[in-house]
Amino acid sequence: MATTAQGVDPAVALEGIGRAYGERVALREVTFALPAGATVAVLGPNGAGKTTLLRILAGLLRPHAGTARVLGAELPREAYRARGRIGLLGHEPMLYRDLTVRENLRFHARLHGVEVARIEELVTQVGLAARADDPVRTLSRGMTQRAAICRTV
Repeated sequence: MATTAQGVDPAVALEGIGRAYGERVALREVTFALPAGATVAVLGPNGAGKTTLLRILAGLLRPHAGTARVLGAELPREAYRARGRIGLLGHEPMLYRDLTVRENLRFHARLHGVEVARIEELVTQVGLAARADDPVRTLSRGMTQRAAICRTV
């Protein structure tokens, strides 16, 4: 794996990542390294492999080729080491509709070893403190997305 010019391991390092769905190639030979604190935008047309790449980086999908390291963890073998430190918000909010916002956040925090005490701070920051005890199914799409953002932090 590559290191930065300062000799520090990057937060994200991919070498030759590939992934296909049957005959359809989603990713081919993706290689890059990002230092800690960097921001990157993943852009491309529909079907270009953006979601596939993000799912691999989050440890939710196995690459068919290449090597990936995120936050020092080799993916997918050591994904458990990085999962609690990675947040991914895709098309679906990944919240249980019959649970309240707080219940969802508590569940996900415990599942990934994240500090439960942050929940109150997060729901306040996104403007959901007054609705945090309401089932997710009663929230608007925008409020649901804000709850999902809390889940990713």
